[in-house]
Amino acid sequence: MLLEALQIIFALALGTLAGTITGLIPGLHINLIAAFTITLAIDNPLLFACFIVAMAITHTFLDFLPSIFLGLPQEDTALSLLPGHRLLLKGYGYAAAKLTLIGSFYGFIVALIFLPLYFKFLPLAWPYLKKTVPFFLLAISFWLILKENKKILALITFLLSGALGILTLNFKTLSQPLLPLFTSLFGLPLLFLSIKNKVKIKKQKIVELKLKRSEGIKPVFAGLLSSTLVSIYPALGPGQAAIIGSDLFGKLSTRSFLILLGSINTIVMLFSFISAYAINKPRTGIAVALLNILGEITLKQLLFLLVIAFLAACFSVFIFIFIAKKIARNIGKINYSFLCLISLIFIIAINLFVSGVYSLIILATGFFIGLIPNIKGLRRIHLMGCLVLPVLSFYF
Repeated sequence: MLLEALQIIFALALGTLAGTITGLIPGLHINLIAAFTITLAIDNPLLFACFIVAMAITHTFLDFLPSIFLGLPQEDTALSLLPGHRLLLKGYGYAAAKLTLIGSFYGFIVALIFLPLYFKFLPLAWPYLKKTVPFFLLAISFWLILKENKKILALITFLLSGALGILTLNFKTLSQPLLPLFTSLFGLPLLFLSIKNKVKIKKQKIVELKLKRSEGIKPVFAGLLSSTLVSIYPALGPGQAAIIGSDLFGKLSTRSFLILLGSINTIVMLFSFISAYAINKPRTGIAVALLNILGEITLKQLLFLLVIAFLAACFSVFIFIFIAKKIARNIGKINYSFLCLISLIFIIAINLFVSGVYSLIILATGFFIGLIPNIKGLRRIHLMGCLVLPVLSFYF
């Protein structure tokens, strides 16, 4: 019994460490680690599942740090670039990061409370909801386009990114196609513009932004509602969910919006475990890995993994604060343009290593498409056409 407890603690600690590393290094995604893990000889599948869940939850907390301080997003944090960078350039990068942490942790707690309701609702609703997938995705995409002043340009951006997504996901010789796809569309353009414009980062203030109660409560519940949609509909990402949640609950301040993003990122991951159990439809690469490892998730295993997820979330809070303070205190001391250049070279190298030489084609093409919203003042959410159109092509 003692040995088994020690093994669980070790798996939890190792998963938390792995999630910290993947969260801080863009390109080193949890899906890559999970895919490697399931190729190993598995003597105790539940321990491997414990490792993967701890890694996944920790990752959702930590992966906002590079997207705010460096502008290198994972697909789940791409929308945090603008609000996070606005605060960073004013010297409040730590506060911006702390807001996503607040969203992640309280979103996790609220989601846990509502899990029984979600658990009961999903199996009953799914047979009807799955028929609406293509129509819902189309409606959301065009609704977001119609909200823009430059509607034609937004539509062109959506279609170009969608065409790139279809080509990339059907590129047979390309491994891990989502890596160069999201890197090129969301990461490289911002890095390039930071270097071109010689962005300088002020000395960062390690302060807490005061929040009204409504600024904290409203975005968490908005995140809960919109995360439910993400967990049900494929290709609907946290970015679209954030816009939906923001509009449904009224216009949110920058601070509330960052809390909303943090909550969605973590809740979506948590709900993906339930989707894998309740309807056998994993909505994340991590949920796919869990099904591959465990075969069929039992209720007892699910409850155990939820406890692991809660412990990982608690540890992630302290890890996040420690690392965020270290970064904030030192980022103003270095040449930010040079740091962005190093990051750009590093991320290209990661793509070459993981996805091969053909990834350069995707990186170059996606880079120019990704520049459009950055230069023309559009929401970058239209670049999520890279996932929406491939899913729609499957249905139609």
